Amino acid sequence: MIERDLDASAAEGKQSFHLRGLLEIGFRQCRVIINSFLGIFSIAVLLAFLLPKKYQNASHPFSGVPK
Repeated sequence: MIERDLDASAAEGKQSFHLRGLLEIGFRQCRVIINSFLGIFSIAVLLAFLLPKKYQNASHPFSGVPK
């Protein structure tokens, strides 16, 4: 009976997530996280400037209205 209670409490401790654990992972992998963010952001900025604009307005709603 006691062994079952100890196993249940140990299993609960492994499955729960705490903010401190997540922050530890973030601080340990800080360089990887920052480099990944900067890499993805710089690729998005480059693609935004290098890709041609695909949308062109072909209709002129006020073209028939005299000035």
